[in-house]
Amino acid sequence: MNTSFDLNRPMSAVSGSKTTQMENRHTLVLVDLNVLSRDCIGRALSSFGGLELVGSFGTVSEWLGAQATKANLAVIVQRGERPSASELQRDIERLRGATIEAPIILISDDEDPNTILRSLDFGVSGYIPSSVGLDVAFEAMRLVVAGGVFVPANSLLAYRQSVQKENIPPAPQKSPFTARQDAVVQLLRLGKSNKAIAAELNMRESTVKVHIRNVMKIMRAKNRTEIAVRTKYLDRADGDDK
Repeated sequence: MNTSFDLNRPMSAVSGSKTTQMENRHTLVLVDLNVLSRDCIGRALSSFGGLELVGSFGTVSEWLGAQATKANLAVIVQRGERPSASELQRDIERLRGATIEAPIILISDDEDPNTILRSLDFGVSGYIPSSVGLDVAFEAMRLVVAGGVFVPANSLLAYRQSVQKENIPPAPQKSPFTARQDAVVQLLRLGKSNKAIAAELNMRESTVKVHIRNVMKIMRAKNRTEIAVRTKYLDRADGDDK
């Protein structure tokens, strides 16, 4: 049984996909070092995505060498090892310096959230992981052409989770203090003076000073502020000694 595949037919007619062609045909420049990949992606975007491929280059330098080649959208494909941040930034700066203002979409194997955010900082308008299908890629390009910014939702979720983990306070540690020292520390953390602490705990002010000196030695703190910071996540001491 012979199966034919017409690249000029809309994707919906070939695979039943819901992807539709872009309403307005926009021009595209594709940068991909891999010739076969560049040819396949270029044909797919032209046939299914409603984009007119006006330039296909192996590197940004080759594109800049073709001075007359400008487009509404630029797609740069990077694969394999994590792209160098300095190289990506330099390429984008060179394009902008050559008055090429087309929004840039980066297709990459790297799905690290930090890499994605760094690329956006450099001026990329869309970041498409190579793991997504054509439907998602087309919709991302449609969004960027319309003036939006596209980033993969799963990468943003991963980044948010990593930030949340960083903000989780450490588990409370067992207090190294006696109960009386701990009571002094708790009031000290509230900003109370030695005199106020002594009155509240029914002890002499000189005794409060001794407790504070001992706490400073235990925590290797130089002052009351350092005591407050370093004792933030300590459990309350048990017992009740004098």
